[in-house]
This record gives sequence, C-alpha cells and structure tokens, in this order.
Amino acid sequence: MILTNILINLDHGILPACNAQMAVDYDMNETEVGLLGSIVYLGISVMGMFAGRLYQHFNSKILTVVSLVVL
Repeated sequence: MILTNILINLDHGILPACNAQMAVDYDMNETEVGLLGSIVYLGISVMGMFAGRLYQHFNSKILTVVSLVVL
C-alpha cells in the first residue's frame, strides 16, 4: 500500500511541475492541460466504484499485484 501511495503521489505531483513545458512541447491548450492534470482523480473515482466488488470476489494480494503491474 505504501508503494501504491508513492506511485500515485509521484504521478499526481509530476504533472503540475511540468505542465507549462508540456503545453509548449505538445501544443496543448489550457483545457487539455487541465484534463491531463485531473485524469488521476478520474481513474481513482472510476475504479473506486468497482474496487469493493473486486475485493469481495478476488484475493486482495492478487488484485494489488495486478494493479501495480498494470500501473
């Protein structure tokens, strides 16, 4: 769980740090940069709806390993 939190925070923290440069490099407008910054929360919110059911049907260790590999 600690590793998962570290990865989420790194993912969430790196985007705001490099938004200006990414907008220039990839010719992005402000809406696209904002969407890119909020995609982390979208993923957490969407998977939060399914996580309870998944943990009821599958072993928690397996789900954690699969989520880290997919990440």
